[in-house]
Amino acid sequence: MVEFPVVETEGTPYEIGLQHGRKAQKQIRACFERLCPVGERTQERRQHAGEIERQIAERMPAALEEMHGIADGARQPYEDILLMNLSVELWQEDLYMPRRNCTIIGVAGAEPLVAKTIDVSPGDDRYIICHQVKPQSGYDFLHLTYAGTVWTDGGVNGAGLAQSNSSLESNQCNWAGFPVFIMARYLLQTCSSVSEALSVAECFEGINSGGNVLLGDSSGDFVVLEKTVSQAVRRLKEDTKADGQVGEIIFATNHSVTEEMEPLLGGSEALLTNSRHRFDNLTVLARDVKRDLEGTFSFLRNHTSPGGLCQHGQGALHTVGAFVGSPKRAMLWIARGYPCESEFASIKLCAATGEGE
Repeated sequence: MVEFPVVETEGTPYEIGLQHGRKAQKQIRACFERLCPVGERTQERRQHAGEIERQIAERMPAALEEMHGIADGARQPYEDILLMNLSVELWQEDLYMPRRNCTIIGVAGAEPLVAKTIDVSPGDDRYIICHQVKPQSGYDFLHLTYAGTVWTDGGVNGAGLAQSNSSLESNQCNWAGFPVFIMARYLLQTCSSVSEALSVAECFEGINSGGNVLLGDSSGDFVVLEKTVSQAVRRLKEDTKADGQVGEIIFATNHSVTEEMEPLLGGSEALLTNSRHRFDNLTVLARDVKRDLEGTFSFLRNHTSPGGLCQHGQGALHTVGAFVGSPKRAMLWIARGYPCESEFASIKLCAATGEGE
């Protein structure tokens, strides 16, 4: 049995939010206090939230409808739910925020797989839910996310697309942009292939904090999308000498490895050093690991020093969960806590595939 709470929702965006809010009410209230500390809810941040809200209203109004539903279901002010959903962008430089400094991996082969460690602060697993969504419009999908948010940490949909993501900080800011992790959730709901997801993602410039978004589909196509105020694409290809690829394995941590994005890279030196150690470790591990489910689990449980993927405090990061996803089977294997100490439990998307928009 999956140890994260499983929240099942369906219907219109507002109905999905309403059910989410009712079923995860206590977690949402606790998550708001975690992501938006009392002394930091300044007028300036609320003003920026209003600016971003206008961008979302123009480009993805369904996301705001869902937030309204979450607010009503959880009996929380909508303004607080909005602030929580934009906390990644609004609190970019604050060290108490969950850094989302995760490791993401894509494995091609007979069964394409995506994988991720969720590396944040100890105890943050209490805010995470496994969310199963049957939208009125789009594809059914299963993913992990923070309670009360319309983000995603990654998951699978019923059309054969899977995703995982990790943070990528920028040294620039674009308040006319769009929240990258809300966009990432939208890709799961509306896209059936990597190519389709890339064409959609090109339309969304980030605000500041962005992500390495790893996309894989049931055909074995994989990319890492480096996305902040700009973007670059690394596609799995036959050139095994490319940074972030070893044979049929593609991966990313929390820095950019493309010429286009490196000048925009932000983040503290400690976190970037941690990221580069994990990246270098993956480059070595990927040469010998089996390209199957057990081999992918072994990645997530690795403790090589420096650069262990299962983190127990390195760079003040702790792995509070991990998952592997199969786009072919629309299934996730999820571990709560340190994956070296936890068993992976499977959960399958249990709904018929919806129709794409």
